[in-house]
Amino acid sequence: MQQWYQCPKCAAQVAFGARFCGNCGMPLNWSTQQQPQPPSQYQQQIQHLPVHQQSPTYQQPITQRKPTSGWAKFGKALVIIGIICFVAAPVLFLIMMLQPGDISGYQLGLVGRCIIAGIVNLSVGLPLMRRG
Repeated sequence: MQQWYQCPKCAAQVAFGARFCGNCGMPLNWSTQQQPQPPSQYQQQIQHLPVHQQSPTYQQPITQRKPTSGWAKFGKALVIIGIICFVAAPVLFLIMMLQPGDISGYQLGLVGRCIIAGIVNLSVGLPLMRRG
Protein backbone atom coordinates (compact mmCIF):
# COMPACT_ATOMS: atom_id res chain seq x y z
CA MET A 1 0.00 0.00 0.00
CA GLN A 2 1.38 3.41 -0.99
CA GLN A 3 1.85 5.96 1.76
CA TRP A 4 0.68 9.54 1.34
CA TYR A 5 2.05 12.75 2.83
CA GLN A 6 1.20 16.42 2.65
CA CYS A 7 3.00 18.87 0.41
CA PRO A 8 4.75 21.48 2.57
CA LYS A 9 3.56 24.28 0.27
CA CYS A 10 -0.09 23.54 -0.61
CA ALA A 11 -0.92 20.64 1.78
CA ALA A 12 -2.05 18.37 -1.10
CA GLN A 13 -1.55 14.63 -0.74
CA VAL A 14 1.73 13.44 -2.19
CA ALA A 15 2.98 9.86 -2.46
CA PHE A 16 6.21 9.18 -0.60
CA GLY A 17 9.16 9.35 -3.01
CA ALA A 18 7.44 11.64 -5.54
CA ARG A 19 9.81 14.23 -6.97
CA PHE A 20 7.19 16.98 -7.42
CA CYS A 21 3.85 17.87 -5.93
CA GLY A 22 1.09 17.02 -8.41
CA ASN A 23 -0.96 20.04 -7.32
CA CYS A 24 1.45 22.99 -7.08
CA GLY A 25 4.57 21.56 -8.78
CA MET A 26 6.87 22.19 -5.82
CA PRO A 27 10.02 20.03 -5.96
CA LEU A 28 10.11 17.58 -3.06
CA ASN A 29 13.44 16.46 -1.67
CA TRP A 30 13.08 13.26 0.28
CA SER A 31 16.29 12.48 2.12
CA THR A 32 17.61 8.94 1.81
CA GLN A 33 17.61 8.52 5.59
CA GLN A 34 14.02 9.68 5.91
CA GLN A 35 11.79 6.66 6.30
CA PRO A 36 8.08 6.92 5.78
CA GLN A 37 6.12 7.11 8.98
CA PRO A 38 3.07 4.89 9.18
CA PRO A 39 0.01 6.91 8.27
CA SER A 40 -2.38 7.89 10.97
CA GLN A 41 -5.76 6.23 11.24
CA TYR A 42 -7.34 9.37 9.77
CA GLN A 43 -5.05 9.18 6.71
CA GLN A 44 -5.88 5.50 6.24
CA GLN A 45 -9.58 6.33 6.22
CA ILE A 46 -9.04 9.12 3.69
CA GLN A 47 -7.12 6.78 1.38
CA HIS A 48 -10.11 4.49 1.07
CA LEU A 49 -12.52 7.29 0.10
CA PRO A 50 -13.23 7.63 -3.62
CA VAL A 51 -11.63 10.59 -5.31
CA HIS A 52 -14.17 12.63 -7.27
CA GLN A 53 -12.02 15.49 -8.46
CA GLN A 54 -8.57 14.96 -9.81
CA SER A 55 -6.08 17.79 -9.65
CA PRO A 56 -5.47 19.33 -13.07
CA THR A 57 -2.31 18.49 -14.95
CA TYR A 58 -0.36 21.62 -15.78
CA GLN A 59 1.70 21.78 -18.93
CA GLN A 60 3.87 24.39 -20.54
CA PRO A 61 1.71 26.45 -22.91
CA ILE A 62 2.31 25.63 -26.54
CA THR A 63 2.82 28.67 -28.69
CA GLN A 64 1.92 28.13 -32.30
CA ARG A 65 3.41 30.39 -34.89
CA LYS A 66 1.01 31.81 -37.39
CA PRO A 67 1.95 30.61 -40.86
CA THR A 68 3.49 33.34 -42.98
CA SER A 69 1.27 34.45 -45.83
CA GLY A 70 2.44 34.81 -49.40
CA TRP A 71 2.06 38.60 -49.18
CA ALA A 72 4.38 38.74 -46.18
CA LYS A 73 7.00 36.72 -48.05
CA PHE A 74 6.62 39.01 -51.07
CA GLY A 75 6.97 42.05 -48.79
CA LYS A 76 10.14 40.62 -47.29
CA ALA A 77 11.58 40.14 -50.79
CA LEU A 78 10.72 43.76 -51.68
CA VAL A 79 12.42 45.03 -48.52
CA ILE A 80 15.57 43.07 -49.34
CA ILE A 81 15.58 44.43 -52.90
CA GLY A 82 15.04 47.97 -51.56
CA ILE A 83 18.02 47.66 -49.21
CA ILE A 84 20.15 46.35 -52.07
CA CYS A 85 19.12 49.37 -54.18
CA PHE A 86 20.06 51.79 -51.41
CA VAL A 87 23.46 50.14 -51.07
CA ALA A 88 24.02 49.89 -54.83
CA ALA A 89 23.27 53.56 -55.62
CA PRO A 90 26.25 55.05 -53.70
CA VAL A 91 28.50 52.25 -54.95
CA LEU A 92 27.51 53.02 -58.55
CA PHE A 93 28.12 56.72 -57.96
CA LEU A 94 31.60 56.02 -56.50
CA ILE A 95 32.48 53.79 -59.44
CA MET A 96 31.44 56.59 -61.84
CA MET A 97 33.52 59.13 -59.93
CA LEU A 98 36.63 56.95 -60.13
CA GLN A 99 36.42 56.55 -63.91
CA PRO A 100 38.13 59.18 -66.00
CA GLY A 101 35.93 61.60 -67.87
CA ASP A 102 32.76 63.46 -67.11
CA ILE A 103 29.66 61.88 -65.64
CA SER A 104 26.85 61.88 -68.15
CA GLY A 105 23.21 62.58 -67.44
CA TYR A 106 22.43 58.95 -68.22
CA GLN A 107 24.77 57.78 -65.46
CA LEU A 108 23.28 60.18 -62.91
CA GLY A 109 19.81 59.07 -63.99
CA LEU A 110 20.83 55.47 -63.33
CA VAL A 111 21.84 56.35 -59.75
CA GLY A 112 18.62 58.32 -59.26
CA ARG A 113 16.47 55.47 -60.55
CA CYS A 114 18.26 53.07 -58.21
CA ILE A 115 17.48 55.30 -55.23
CA ILE A 116 13.84 55.68 -56.29
CA ALA A 117 13.52 51.90 -56.74
CA GLY A 118 14.84 51.43 -53.19
CA ILE A 119 12.31 53.92 -51.79
CA VAL A 120 9.40 52.27 -53.64
CA ASN A 121 10.42 48.76 -52.67
CA LEU A 122 10.76 49.69 -49.00
CA SER A 123 7.52 51.69 -48.88
CA VAL A 124 5.54 48.84 -50.45
CA GLY A 125 7.44 45.95 -48.86
CA LEU A 126 7.36 47.02 -45.20
CA PRO A 127 3.55 47.12 -44.87
CA LEU A 128 3.23 43.82 -46.72
CA MET A 129 5.84 42.21 -44.50
CA ARG A 130 4.04 43.37 -41.33
CA ARG A 131 0.73 42.07 -42.66
CA GLY A 132 2.08 38.54 -42.30
